[in-house]
Amino acid sequence: MPGTISVQTGHGGTALTAIVPQPHFVGIRYPQDTFTPDAIYEDGEPFGVLKWKSVTAAQLGTLYTRFGLTSVKYANVTISLPGDDRTTMTSYNAQAEKVRS
Repeated sequence: MPGTISVQTGHGGTALTAIVPQPHFVGIRYPQDTFTPDAIYEDGEPFGVLKWKSVTAAQLGTLYTRFGLTSVKYANVTISLPGDDRTTMTSYNAQAEKVRS
């Protein structure tokens, strides 16, 4: 991986902070194409998924705070992720979602 995955609450952030512990990231996923007789439509928006093997309760609380998810299910963030070329980091305006499994 080219660098450290970092995040800041809100869109357009420039003072991103490294995520600790670092997540596993497999790349940007793109929406599925829906074919119709007249056109091809993208069904959704590009997205990425961050995964952690395991985190302690304290680390989980820190992650929720870092992503602005302490009292809400969704939050706008700026996040720096490896680009499609997997050699450079790219900042994206994104939406974080608190998911419980």
